[in-house]
Amino acid sequence: MADESSTRERTIIAARHVRDRLDEFRFKPLRRPLYRPDAGRSENEIRWGLRVFACPSVTLFRDLLQGFLVAYDHSLHATCFILARAMLETVAMTNYVCELAEPHIKHKRWDRAWNEVLERASIGSYYVNEHVKGAPDSHVLPLNVGKAIESLTSIVPESMKPEYSYLSEISHPDSLALMAYVDMNERGAIFHSHPQFRSEELEKVLGLMIALAALPYNRIFQLAEMKTASKEFARIIRSFVKETSASSEETTPS
Repeated sequence: MADESSTRERTIIAARHVRDRLDEFRFKPLRRPLYRPDAGRSENEIRWGLRVFACPSVTLFRDLLQGFLVAYDHSLHATCFILARAMLETVAMTNYVCELAEPHIKHKRWDRAWNEVLERASIGSYYVNEHVKGAPDSHVLPLNVGKAIESLTSIVPESMKPEYSYLSEISHPDSLALMAYVDMNERGAIFHSHPQFRSEELEKVLGLMIALAALPYNRIFQLAEMKTASKEFARIIRSFVKETSASSEETTPS
């Protein structure tokens, strides 16, 4: 049986390969299609809007992954969990945008796809609505993150809400986060300047986030008619699964 720490490290190495390959993604500038108010939104505008969401979303996912790996290298326990939560939200929102947009696209409801989904996904903001007076897009509400998490039931057999609840709680200053820094008993408390680094748990969480990203980004790239990005992202995830599966097989007793 291969050494467990060595096997777990291969998961991190595979994640670094994902990060490096995502860093090679380059998206060309997009010319905005002409909007004709008398005719309403067009299919070209919807494809453009999908790309305007998809390109920043996958780049954000890459940067969150990079942040996780940097935090992991420095044994920053709390930071890793916060970034894992952000990765889950980013993947979930991509899936939610696909779920909401697909029926409108199928039935050519271009205005609804724009107004109810794409505009909200890309420029909706609670902060701007509440605190930035006179902003041109201050009327646009964002899509709901909780509903985005619920939408993941379309691609995984069980709800991701328990995992999201766990990551959310450990990302806030309550018991799951604070008790990592202290041991309490009847006689008192012992404080830790650095909590025990739960590398095995974090590696499993990271592997789940990367694997979970496969279908949503494939869907959004296909909806946006970004064939090259779709093929490349699928190849990246297949390589990750192959690398991590190979590590698992080496730990299986013969």
